[in-house]
Amino acid sequence: MKYTGKETMIMITAVAAVLGVVAAGVIRRRGVEGAMPAIITVAVFAVVIFAVFLVTAVVIYARLGRARKVFREKGVCREYAEELLRIKNPTYFQQIAAADAYASIGDYRESEHILDMLPGEMAFNSREKALYYKTYILVFTRTGRYRQAIDLFNGCSGFLDGYYAAHRTSATAYYDDAALVCAVMRDFKRADNYRVLCEGVCDHSPYTRYAPHMIMAELFIIDGQTENARVQIETAHNIAENTPVKYPWMKQQLHKTIDEGLQTAERIRADCRGDSQH
Repeated sequence: MKYTGKETMIMITAVAAVLGVVAAGVIRRRGVEGAMPAIITVAVFAVVIFAVFLVTAVVIYARLGRARKVFREKGVCREYAEELLRIKNPTYFQQIAAADAYASIGDYRESEHILDMLPGEMAFNSREKALYYKTYILVFTRTGRYRQAIDLFNGCSGFLDGYYAAHRTSATAYYDDAALVCAVMRDFKRADNYRVLCEGVCDHSPYTRYAPHMIMAELFIIDGQTENARVQIETAHNIAENTPVKYPWMKQQLHKTIDEGLQTAERIRADCRGDSQH
């Protein structure tokens, strides 16, 4: 079983409570003086448990710190994904985040391998489950397995819609993926609804202001409206170029995200022409 920091603290608190109850019981039976050896033993045991936890936490967070350092310097890259997996006993979320990072750099085989090795959504909390589904949809869409992308999306879109409505700052990538899957199904009205939802995210995350125009361009490409797509592409890139960024690599990453989204739309149009379900 993988423990998150929250779960670990709950476990330590539970152990401390049990030790406290044991110490109180000993005091009641023997009095303070007679219970002193037992109390000292319990205290030493508690200190040892805390020391083990502290050392483990330092090691884990030092390695997580290396992953964060790579992210600050280079963004989402292979080294960042590898650092996430080097963390001792990585949480499910960290493993899924590594899979998502591999998918983002185009290593779909490694991304899917990591996802396939995980126990499945029944073991995940809501945040883990949302990223797990989203990453699989991304992998299926980018590798041309549209039937699998559609089946997964239809099965979990209700959950994902609700989750990302409550976590809007992380919703942009999902709304883009969802719009693409809807476009594969030729449901452009629903696809455009996700674009509108993406517009609402921009107020919470200024780095995403380009995304609604990128999604619109993708939908125009899939629908064969080349000239309309060109206008939206130019708008998306102009917004990305004029977006203030926190890290030097971010502006390049924004342009790369736009280009990859458009390339995916071109592949979908080529693959699904005359076959809405592929």
